Amino acid sequence: MSYEFSHQDAQLIDRVGNRLMIQGIILSLAGLAGIIYSIIHYSSSDKLTIIVYAIQSIVEILIGASLLFAPSFFTRVAETEGSDIKELMGGIGQLNRAFMIVWISLSVNLILDVILILTSGGA
Repeated sequence: MSYEFSHQDAQLIDRVGNRLMIQGIILSLAGLAGIIYSIIHYSSSDKLTIIVYAIQSIVEILIGASLLFAPSFFTRVAETEGSDIKELMGGIGQLNRAFMIVWISLSVNLILDVILILTSGGA
């Protein structure tokens, strides 16, 4: 037994996929910009702060990249016939993995921020 979403439902699902892709690209570019900033300022700034900033930028890239895999499943829901539920479940599974990466990455960022606060010495 197969299920097909209505045309409006398929368009909505496709838009979700497109927005995920845009968010993934923006996060990845922000992370890349942070890495470039870290490289440029490594010799002239507090090394620990720059290293933490570089790690946080890498985390942004990981989050962005994880969001780039889910959109293809959502797009296929709008384009295929007879496998809408399978494609939707694939997209939800990928999105679940992406959110796990987000959760772990933000936890790492929080720990790094606490380290920076504790080592700043009130300066």
